[in-house]
Amino acid sequence: MNTAPETRVPEIQDSDFEALLNSNTLVLVDFMVSWCGPCRKVSRFMEKLAETFDGKITIVKIDTEKNREIPQQFEVSRLPEVLLFKNGELVERILGAKPQSTFAEAVTKHL
Repeated sequence: MNTAPETRVPEIQDSDFEALLNSNTLVLVDFMVSWCGPCRKVSRFMEKLAETFDGKITIVKIDTEKNREIPQQFEVSRLPEVLLFKNGELVERILGAKPQSTFAEAVTKHL
């Protein structure tokens, strides 16, 4: 029996994005594609962050091959790319597969 591992970081669609930004929590969005090695590495970091900051932030991922509108709107050009939103406003952009501590420090700075 092959079951997918449970994830704390849901994949959302373009249509889900606006409602997400209207929340009162810090929102971290991982822009990725499933076949990208560095993206998979960052996705593992996002899972750990979701566990560490459980209840304090919202973390989601957007597959840029399946969803084009939001990546275009925020000029996502390289993958992986992580954007942090606070009160609906973009407050930080992290390009590339950085160490997990880089993402954790960004979240802590904006909480």
